[in-house]
Amino acid sequence: MEYTKGEWKASFHYPHAVSALVGKRPPCYTPIAQMTAPEQVEMEANSLLIAAAPDNYEANKLNLSFLEELVKQYPELDRDYRVQALITTDKKAIAKAEGNYADKSI
Repeated sequence: MEYTKGEWKASFHYPHAVSALVGKRPPCYTPIAQMTAPEQVEMEANSLLIAAAPDNYEANKLNLSFLEELVKQYPELDRDYRVQALITTDKKAIAKAEGNYADKSI
């Protein structure tokens, strides 16, 4: 999946914006998302969640790969509801990040 690589961070000067590091010298951030929300606190929380999105996407892919490999090695884990819940959650998050989810009405 192609997305803006590099560190994403919420701006503390502009709590409605998320920027990505696109250059190292000097550190150069470019805006990639802007939030709107009825409350400042909610806008800041949304910015922080979006800034964490690339890290969470990569973590979900690693978790899913690890869990699927674990189930191959230990088939009895396939019956463990906790393992299945983690696999389902990872798959759902990855699909959502990649735009492969059922409800595209938004």
